Amino acid sequence: MPLPAPDIARLFTLGSVFRGSRGETSTVNALPEAPLTLPSGRVAACDPLIGIEDGVEPFVDEVPPGTYPVVLSIVEVAEPDAPEFAHDRAAAAWLRVSDEPAVSWSLALVAGQDTKGLADDEWIGYGVDTGTGCFVDAVAAPRLTRLLGEDGDDLIDAIYGRDVPPPPLPSAVVDRESGFGLVGFPTGWGDGAYPTWVGHDATGRVTGFVTSFFVADDPENADAPENADAPENADAG
Repeated sequence: MPLPAPDIARLFTLGSVFRGSRGETSTVNALPEAPLTLPSGRVAACDPLIGIEDGVEPFVDEVPPGTYPVVLSIVEVAEPDAPEFAHDRAAAAWLRVSDEPAVSWSLALVAGQDTKGLADDEWIGYGVDTGTGCFVDAVAAPRLTRLLGEDGDDLIDAIYGRDVPPPPLPSAVVDRESGFGLVGFPTGWGDGAYPTWVGHDATGRVTGFVTSFFVADDPENADAPENADAPENADAG
């Protein structure tokens, strides 16, 4: 069995508190979102500065073409010995396809991938070398290379703006010529490899895709507030 999905409902409920192995606490304090148009419904996730240029494979699970919100779970991380240096991090990104609750979550795979043989702490995901991830339509991705600019600087500026440090927000970046775009976001602690899960409702339809950045997803060390201000479909987990 591969790595299980995190508690997605908790990750996207304002006020949820996660306690890490070092004693740090991560509190969900914002759920900003940005729109993503999927002209073909063939969803892909990648580091945009790698995947957009080299090509990105779509997940096996497709969705109806349309425009969907990408929601970023922002947590405030506070270390036990330095609470005055609390800071915000992106904990997970959710491409929300449906308001129907998911009854199951499994690793999102591209053609040819298989979870057989994975240990309990292993997963399949995408690599990040620029501290940035995205959701994008795989058919649209090749038409977005003009957004990269020299060394990817144009795309980075479009996602993060020019603030230093940049705020952890999802950013819709659209190519004016083609109308295609992506939604980019910071990937938690930065570079690494991150899994994406796909949710299905009781009828088998896709409810969404969630990429976790391992910032706040340990259900054994998590608490939810009694009166959490939850998004409308926070029961998706």
